[in-house]
Amino acid sequence: MQKLKRRLSILLGVVLALAIAALIFFLLYPDLLVDFWWFNTLGYELFYFLRLLYRYLILFFVTLLSFLIFFFNFWIASRYLGTRRPEKSAGNSKVNYKDIVEMFRSGSMKIYTPLSLILAIFVAYPLFKKWQLFLFYIFGPNAGAIDPAYGKDVSFYLFSYPVYSLLQQRFLIALVIILGASLLLYYIERRLLAKDEAQLPEGAKLHLNILAVLLIGLFCWSFMLQRYGLLYDAVHMDLFYGPGFTEMNVTLPLIWASFALLILSGAVILFYLNRGKALVPAAACVLLFAAVLGLRYTTFLPGLVQKYLVLPNEQTRERPYIKRNIESTLAAYRLTDVITRQFEVKALPWTQTAEQVRENMENIPVWDRPLLDFVYDQLQAIRQYYNFTGADVDRYSINGGYHQVNLAARELSIKKLPSYAHSWINRHLQYTHGYG
Repeated sequence: MQKLKRRLSILLGVVLALAIAALIFFLLYPDLLVDFWWFNTLGYELFYFLRLLYRYLILFFVTLLSFLIFFFNFWIASRYLGTRRPEKSAGNSKVNYKDIVEMFRSGSMKIYTPLSLILAIFVAYPLFKKWQLFLFYIFGPNAGAIDPAYGKDVSFYLFSYPVYSLLQQRFLIALVIILGASLLLYYIERRLLAKDEAQLPEGAKLHLNILAVLLIGLFCWSFMLQRYGLLYDAVHMDLFYGPGFTEMNVTLPLIWASFALLILSGAVILFYLNRGKALVPAAACVLLFAAVLGLRYTTFLPGLVQKYLVLPNEQTRERPYIKRNIESTLAAYRLTDVITRQFEVKALPWTQTAEQVRENMENIPVWDRPLLDFVYDQLQAIRQYYNFTGADVDRYSINGGYHQVNLAARELSIKKLPSYAHSWINRHLQYTHGYG
């Protein structure tokens, strides 16, 4: 009897726990059930589960990869830490930095296994939120169109570039954390070894050098991605979208210069840190890299080029990039194969009845004067810089008849030009007079 009561109690407890867990789950994630019902009514429940599967598969693999990266580096760091157990101070029961080093020395699973998992989730979660980008990257087809700037298929910018940018950012964060933690551990270990006049193992130095090289590589990858990011520049809107003369002839060379100087500076600095030589070349490379980087991320040099070289002759300087923009827009809307044909309109002969109707309509007031300004703006403005100041009514003798005529002067209005067209040439030479 007691066993039966115990089993019933356990069963009741399990059922109650499951019910509470289900209730909490659906309170926290009510959209999952509602979405499933909606997809089920449309017959797409398999698609719904595939969406969830893809999402969590991406989270699992990215978290696993990040965990292995963190765990491997922490494990390597623990292998190159000393084996001598540090002595604890008498009467001091608090955990100090020596205890932490000792736990890493022994390769404690209690320390860097959960730490690696927490850091891996931190790195992988933003990628989980943008799981659809990975599906586009994996399954996205080629667009069949080549961009004129770098000669890449347009699908690269639609599917690959966003994923590469996201991965570069997250891996950079992960590597900075690993490098910072390793530097801290090796610094503490070096202080402990200094008491015995011992040196840090060569393997630890090699580990730090490899991490530094990888960090430089990620920054170089960032510069490579910045080249493609110029195609998303909207500084020339509303004239055209994408890079112009300044971006392709000033900003792009600065990116390449930053890329080259970063590699050179990193190599010289690592040589100095390992050999203790070439301090002056290392400082010179760093200063030169900082100067080029300053020109890259400020508007000083691009602003000067834009103001004194591009704007005075903007139509000529920007013509190739405007042409690219127009051609790309036509290709995007499949307007490149449009055939233009001329049709001759033949006047229909008036019948006697039509002539009579026409004569009777000559003096009927067809136009409404208050609406003529709007009509003229729609039909006769032709260009956005034309303006009508108002319609006047007068009478003229036309073909032997006295007719009512509505007149309005079409004038130039510089204010109606877009902001990018307010150049010196346009204001003083081009838009100063009409042509009849």
